[in-house]
Amino acid sequence: MPRPKIGQACMWARGMQNDAGDPKIWLDPEIAIERIGHTLDEKELNHALKIIKKNHARLLQAWQAHKHRAH
Repeated sequence: MPRPKIGQACMWARGMQNDAGDPKIWLDPEIAIERIGHTLDEKELNHALKIIKKNHARLLQAWQAHKHRAH
């Protein structure tokens, strides 16, 4: 099963996704930044991480529901 992750395009654009320069943040087994990217400055990235940490369980549930629907 693919490892759950979140990227900027998923969080803010909800549609067309071109994540080549976006941050890539893993949700499982723990929140971890794989790629910082160049679309967010440090303050914006830290703000995004706070939101992700606050909503971690809900994001994982949404990911699992999405993967379940995809199969």
